[in-house]
Amino acid sequence: MCPAFVVLAFACPTLAFRFAVQTSLSPLDPAFVDSFLSTTMRYPLRYRVKAPIVRILVGILLVLAASNVAQSEDDFQPLLTDSPLTGWVRTNTPDSTWKFEDGVLYCTGKPIGEIRTAKMYQNFVMELQWRHMVPRGNAGIFVWADDITSRGVPFHRGIEVQVLENDYGNNQSHTTHGDIFPIHGATMTPFNGRGGSRAFPTEFRSKPAGQWNHYRIECRDGEVSLAVNGKVVTRGKDCVPRKGYICLESEGGVVEYRDVKIRELPATEIAPEHIAIADRGYESLYSGLDLEGWSAEQPQAWQSNDWVLAYQGTAGQRGKLTSAQSFGDLSFVVDVRLKDPASTVAIHAGPVFQIDLQDPRWRSQLQPEGRWNRIEAVSRGGKHSVVINGHETPFDGGASGESAPLVLMPTGPVDFCNVYASTRQPPDPEGQRCPMKSVSSPFPILTGVNHETHAIDSVPDTPAGRYHGGLRLGNRRSAQAGPADAAAVAGACREGAKTGGCQSEESGGRHVGGSQAFVSAGPAAS
Repeated sequence: MCPAFVVLAFACPTLAFRFAVQTSLSPLDPAFVDSFLSTTMRYPLRYRVKAPIVRILVGILLVLAASNVAQSEDDFQPLLTDSPLTGWVRTNTPDSTWKFEDGVLYCTGKPIGEIRTAKMYQNFVMELQWRHMVPRGNAGIFVWADDITSRGVPFHRGIEVQVLENDYGNNQSHTTHGDIFPIHGATMTPFNGRGGSRAFPTEFRSKPAGQWNHYRIECRDGEVSLAVNGKVVTRGKDCVPRKGYICLESEGGVVEYRDVKIRELPATEIAPEHIAIADRGYESLYSGLDLEGWSAEQPQAWQSNDWVLAYQGTAGQRGKLTSAQSFGDLSFVVDVRLKDPASTVAIHAGPVFQIDLQDPRWRSQLQPEGRWNRIEAVSRGGKHSVVINGHETPFDGGASGESAPLVLMPTGPVDFCNVYASTRQPPDPEGQRCPMKSVSSPFPILTGVNHETHAIDSVPDTPAGRYHGGLRLGNRRSAQAGPADAAAVAGACREGAKTGGCQSEESGGRHVGGSQAFVSAGPAAS
């Protein structure tokens, strides 16, 4: 039987190497071969090799065959290196939620929210170890995620790789052994699905609270696979987005992560609509734990309910919450849920830039009571723009130029979440403009500014419909491409290809919501 084991040793170097790492068994240990063949290869134990010298020989062969695999594993780069969490952004969780010490990232689970990488990734292999510290713990890993959380939830749009503790239970809707599923607008076709978009593992391999689990997540060209403790069990394909940020989730469970590392794979051509929303410089103004950073009138009427900040005023009672930080030019996002027919909200960002949801032009864009609304606004150089639930609303508040705090003024019971602000100033290099090409856009265009030109980081990373710094200014919008990107942008428009979610009107592209966007290419493309 020795030749059969030798063949297996050379045929399975990758499995052998990973098995050795995850079990801490030495391939020179006589027990290694039996354990490897029975656990990883499901080789019947009754055929185990009885001669210790043969098992040691096969172990040596496995080590030699796996040497190339080990070298490729060395290409991984650590994602967690220090206590400041360099390379990560605390999207909607405070410093106290996360603690990195002795190579282990400890998460309290409160509030519900995420940290994300500062860098976007497309094709990659990610490995990490995790363990829940208490039974029924809940957490997750998001891949290909947007820069901030989606409307009315503490989670990003993206693909989630579930991290559940075993006592959470298994049923028709979920398992605790590595489900994968799209959330909040992302899409995925599952392998081993159950009629929906959720992919279920083919085998239960997770270990309970207190024990370390190993995940290997491979993301390539819109496909994602998960190996749990050494074996691929869950897979999905046709993912959108398929380029974006990686997030670690806090969701109530006390969880630890260690040995978080990544190996990037070669990028491939990708459609702009498959790219997540790139960093717009937003920072969370609400900790999810308390009113730190704010001053409140009638503080007893305000309640921090995890990721939701609730104003518990009675009908007709008006509250006021003022940020400690003042802003000049800014972009902000505020999600609002009106809980009573008479409830309303006014938001002030200075003496001129004031949004009152009682105004009929904004009231008409609101969801019914009890549902979340997203208010996105931009104030730059005395020019203002507002989007409510994706609908652009004209606004002409005049110029102010004064620095002022952000003020939330609810009337009646109102919930808030996802309070973000960005003071990022977009670059606007001179001499990079030429005649514009008209393209249709699925994203609403804000009015109040005429032919403003703003920069985007790069064509592949930032879709032209999602502007750098959160800017969506002008009743005719433009994106300023740098010299290196100009030819690509203009060429894509000429060919009628989708460019940042905008389709060329000249090639039969249609208007969505009656709005237009413009792409301005530099001199090289003129």
